[in-house]
Amino acid sequence: MSEHALLSPSSAHRWINCPGSVALESQFPSSTNKSAEYGTACHELAQWALTDGEFRCEKYIGKVTENGHKVDKKMAELIQVYVDHVVDYAEGHTLLVEQKVDFSEDIAVENSFGTSDAVIITEDASEIIVGDLKTGYHIVEAQENEQLMLYAVGALRKFEMLGDFKRVRLIIFQPSRDHLSEWDCSVEELLEFVKKAKASAAKAIIYLKNGPEDRRLGMEPILRVGDHCDWCKAKTTCPAFLNKAVETIGMDFDDLTEVEDVKTLLPKNDPEALAQKMDAVDMLESLCKAIRAEVERVLLEGIAVPNWKLVEGKKGNRKWVDEDEAEALLKAMRYKKEEMYDMKLVSPASAEKLVAKEKPRMWKKLKNLITQTDGQPSVAPEKDKRAAWSPKPISDDFNNVNIEELA
Repeated sequence: MSEHALLSPSSAHRWINCPGSVALESQFPSSTNKSAEYGTACHELAQWALTDGEFRCEKYIGKVTENGHKVDKKMAELIQVYVDHVVDYAEGHTLLVEQKVDFSEDIAVENSFGTSDAVIITEDASEIIVGDLKTGYHIVEAQENEQLMLYAVGALRKFEMLGDFKRVRLIIFQPSRDHLSEWDCSVEELLEFVKKAKASAAKAIIYLKNGPEDRRLGMEPILRVGDHCDWCKAKTTCPAFLNKAVETIGMDFDDLTEVEDVKTLLPKNDPEALAQKMDAVDMLESLCKAIRAEVERVLLEGIAVPNWKLVEGKKGNRKWVDEDEAEALLKAMRYKKEEMYDMKLVSPASAEKLVAKEKPRMWKKLKNLITQTDGQPSVAPEKDKRAAWSPKPISDDFNNVNIEELA
């Protein structure tokens, strides 16, 4: 897509909660990365499979996408999971793939649109389903997902003549994490969300065009810190983010220059003080990562950064230019097969892909031969959905000890 929405639906979580981020991010050049390019290729493969009537990704193995990715077996298997889910949801209903949806009138900002991966209109036209394919490894939830809610608003406007829709269902398909998230709401609830989005959009445009001195903004803070900061390019220049980090850690960064051992700054046996500093850890780590990325970007543009330079990193693993030619040469040297090839049993994960669907009964037997170590405990915020881990009482380690044997 050559055109770009001023207020992108993919960053809606950020600009709705922090309208000022639009202006700050506009100072940074748009960029892409390998993960984003791979995701674009996956979406194109999904579109091919969902619109050809056969719904088979494997038939496209070897085909090259518009952005230059060649479809391989791994990509085909990954996207087939998504395709199968969409086909199941769409059975008996109307499926529309890669639909451009416009919500400009709803948020009162021109050129506001997005592309919904899958729109499903139920047979009785009472519900509209908006599905979105995610190919990253960061778990995304459908509940009150601002991006999908904007897509849903645009889809309602585009297809309102087809029925009297009562409900909207949002679905996130994330095959890379074996994750599917679903959430639904009434059309009335969706339109209430639109009011909030419209108010934030107005502030974002005012700040972008006129700056914070515009009196219409009053004294209301337009830069807000939250989980929406995670992917913001402007973290390195955002005063709200920097101030919050300093405030949360409970010390001025300048103080660190006179500290010989940083560990002395950590309180002993004071959970509340530790919690305050722990709140800042993610922010500071995120800030450090953003600063490093920005320095790298500037250096790559040929702009000098005092005291810093680019160097060549660790070389990649060696590989054959032509495996067939290398194999033929080794054979000509009369090396034995066991010398030429590294042979080992496939991993449980590979075995599952090989056996589970084709021979489910045999897979049950094979599963009994698999073991897996428990995950190690790690610190997570209270809002994390995983159950809290409790350490095993030390006394339990002695329950099975035979005292007589120790005597």
